[in-house]
Amino acid sequence: MRFRKLRIAWSVGCGIACVLMVVLWVRSYSALDAVRVPYSSQSWIHIQSLDGRVIVLGCSGRSPRPVPWIGSLPAKRHSLSQALNYAIIGNQSMSAVFYVTTRLAVMPHWLLAFVLGAIGVFAWLPTIRFSVRTLLIATTLVAVVLGLIVWSSR
Repeated sequence: MRFRKLRIAWSVGCGIACVLMVVLWVRSYSALDAVRVPYSSQSWIHIQSLDGRVIVLGCSGRSPRPVPWIGSLPAKRHSLSQALNYAIIGNQSMSAVFYVTTRLAVMPHWLLAFVLGAIGVFAWLPTIRFSVRTLLIATTLVAVVLGLIVWSSR
């Protein structure tokens, strides 16, 4: 078996990440955990965990340069909308922020834990080799299905 040690290391890493995600999931009901990482002079990514959900915000705006921040607050004092407002404007007053645009993604912790566990298992699946004939048949089937979808939407 080729790359056995790499597969073991990959599976252990994904397993540890999965367990840590479950711990963060349980903790999200009692605390709001957040990380803010600036990636340019006027843009930052804010990731927070609250009420069984992971919220990822990509923010940009004409505001003072955001500073990296890691913190935790009691969850009982914050609703989800208050947590999102805190993620966008942070410690600054609203007058210091001229405009802010955001991209938002909200996903449950269980989904992330499942994906991390599945990635660790996929390393142990046997590899499947396809012939050119199989690839052409699969491509044709995908084209037929897409054509039917377009035809039925008219």
